[in-house]
Amino acid sequence: MAETGKLIVFLAFNRDDEGQLQPAFEAREMPSEFAATTAARMAANKYAGVVAWSRSANPDIGEYGPPTVLFTAGDVPEMCRRCAGDGMKRTSMTIRRDRLY
Repeated sequence: MAETGKLIVFLAFNRDDEGQLQPAFEAREMPSEFAATTAARMAANKYAGVVAWSRSANPDIGEYGPPTVLFTAGDVPEMCRRCAGDGMKRTSMTIRRDRLY
């Protein structure tokens, strides 16, 4: 049976020259929900917006649970605010089995 873990992510956004939100850096996998929330809170004043979210993950079979927003501040894309499963499932983040918590 494949191992199920938890994917926990922190992401920040800035606005480009046209005013559109763009990721400030590649999404960062975090070791715990506490760490993700703390990182997002600490970065909230440095970026246009931040979000921390988590979801259950079983990458061996490509199965991911619905995302849950842990913390959001400022301006973030609508998909992050409403935690839309379809939008979040298309993340380009590579998930390694040994990095699941």
